[in-house]
Amino acid sequence: MGDAPNKSKDAQEKTSGFVDIGLIDDERKLTSEASDSISDMLIESTAL
Repeated sequence: MGDAPNKSKDAQEKTSGFVDIGLIDDERKLTSEASDSISDMLIESTAL
């Protein structure tokens, strides 16, 4: 990975595990659960 002639295919290979763990859906869109988690982390980090 990293040197594929087709860069979009290479990116899909790198992110395919994100679907398995629920960060993105099959269309490579951020899931609502992931979005909520990111929002919570941003709120917590700004409160420091």
